[in-house]
Amino acid sequence: MTMKRIRQWSLIASIILGLILALSACLFLHFYASPRTYTDASLLGGPAGLTVLAIVVALSAYLRSVATGADEKRQEIRANKSPLYPTLSPDGSRNPWTTKKLNALDNTYENLHIAAFFLIALSFVIAGRLWAESVVRLSSDWLRHGQLFFRLCDALILEWLTLSFVALAVMHRRARIRDEEIRVAAESYRTP
Repeated sequence: MTMKRIRQWSLIASIILGLILALSACLFLHFYASPRTYTDASLLGGPAGLTVLAIVVALSAYLRSVATGADEKRQEIRANKSPLYPTLSPDGSRNPWTTKKLNALDNTYENLHIAAFFLIALSFVIAGRLWAESVVRLSSDWLRHGQLFFRLCDALILEWLTLSFVALAVMHRRARIRDEEIRVAAESYRTP
């Protein structure tokens, strides 16, 4: 069930992201594509592009560590090794807050795998964009004509990165509120 849910949400999120980026590209082209000569370098050329790539890679590593932590906590609770979230209550029934915590950890684990897919894809896009500029620099004539393309790519990459940060902030905030509610319920039930 988990992999099916991850595939579903990955597909839905991919379509939504594609539509947002396509709409943004159309808007950028419509408003900024008037013929002009660019004298300055593109936004993500050289060190700036490598910096953005490093940020995305670092964020991907962070998400991987959080997903691993969520998975370890799930295994600890299922093995009944967590004193705050015992699997069974003293009367033998399953604790409701433990079930909620396991569901929350499952949800966190799934969401992080969905987010990781987009960050990996973003890493490939940034690397491809940097590679394309390095190849194009071999022919400086095309570089002058390709500046609009590179600026459009830069704007879309930065938009994608911003949307990733917003989505992660929203998911983190929702998960933090949910986890705190579960923890408070578990603490109040545990202490007489």
